[in-house]
Amino acid sequence: MLRPEKRLCAKELTDALSINTIKAYRWARAETVPGLTALLLAGLFRSGWRAGMIDMLKKTVALLLIMTFLLAAAGCGNPDPVGAGKDNAAQMPPSDPGNGTEEQNQGGTSAENAGAYPPEAELSGEPAEPFLPETEPPPPERTLNDSDFALVKDYVPQIFVELRYAEEENFTEQVIYAFQDAYLRYGTVKKLIHVCNDLAEYGVCLKIWDAFRPPAAQFRLWEVCPDPVFVSDPNVKYSSHSLGNTVDVTLTDEQGAELEMPSGFDDFSALADRDYSDCSPAAAANAMLLQEIMEKNGFSGYQNEWWHYSDVTEYPPEKCFDPAAISTWYADCSEYINLRSEPDSGAEVIIRIPAKAQFTLLGWTDAFALVDYQGYRGYAAADWIEPVGVTDAVR
Repeated sequence: MLRPEKRLCAKELTDALSINTIKAYRWARAETVPGLTALLLAGLFRSGWRAGMIDMLKKTVALLLIMTFLLAAAGCGNPDPVGAGKDNAAQMPPSDPGNGTEEQNQGGTSAENAGAYPPEAELSGEPAEPFLPETEPPPPERTLNDSDFALVKDYVPQIFVELRYAEEENFTEQVIYAFQDAYLRYGTVKKLIHVCNDLAEYGVCLKIWDAFRPPAAQFRLWEVCPDPVFVSDPNVKYSSHSLGNTVDVTLTDEQGAELEMPSGFDDFSALADRDYSDCSPAAAANAMLLQEIMEKNGFSGYQNEWWHYSDVTEYPPEKCFDPAAISTWYADCSEYINLRSEPDSGAEVIIRIPAKAQFTLLGWTDAFALVDYQGYRGYAAADWIEPVGVTDAVR
């Protein structure tokens, strides 16, 4: 049993620990394990080793109890609430200025809608960079629809083109339309690709004599030759050439020289029909090869003209597109003009064409122009466009 003078009361214990305990307490708030060691050492060295082993053990127990109380009071070892400490505040995502209300963001969190704090930056712990979408992103390159008109040579470079109605070498001996390039519906062009590939296996090529013929050209043809036996009357119905899916074709060798066929182009004799018994064997064989390949790839022939083939896929008559009108124009406005889906001021807006931006004019219809702007095709008001090269001084 310890002597009375060696017994420790609460006051003596507090005095003994007064200086070292306070120092250790401050240390314990920052580091738990070093703080525990400091408290133990402070008590042991203050009381000394003279009291003996039992006395030291009692003091140690007392120190542990006091230390536990002090640690609990200081909150040491427990993490600060989120955002309470300076370190945690630095890790919080930055505020999202200018996001607007949730209604303006159309629901969801600010960061999700405004895009100002990319999720990958939040996960990596790296500082977030401002993330602002482009105000006017460039439109993507649009893929042609089957009904769109396409320049045949752009997709079938091996084909030969000699448009007879673009020159005087035709039965009218007059120029019917003022363009030299063959245009067809994109769906029809794709079929011609297969035709040319199949003909290449026989060492022969395809030549186009006539392709898309605008309605105005058909009226011109009717004026020159108003005979329904030879020319389709545009006052009754549109020519199949005005649908954009019909071609007049013949065969050539790989250098473009025409092969022997039953007759020439626009021959209105019996030789022009598909009864090949009245022509040479070579001409009959060539005409039958052409017919076989064309029909195999989705075309049907006209009985009275061996050169005439129409895509079995039908399209409506094209009243606006005119290859003779193709030219470069620009938006003559202060800000932008609307490209619409139909030639109507109330039609859907496809895209806006900025002021001074250039585009390709494809044809006219009343107060609107059919144009192609960066792959988008639609109608623009004729009052707000001008051809490139025309200035106010020469209008």
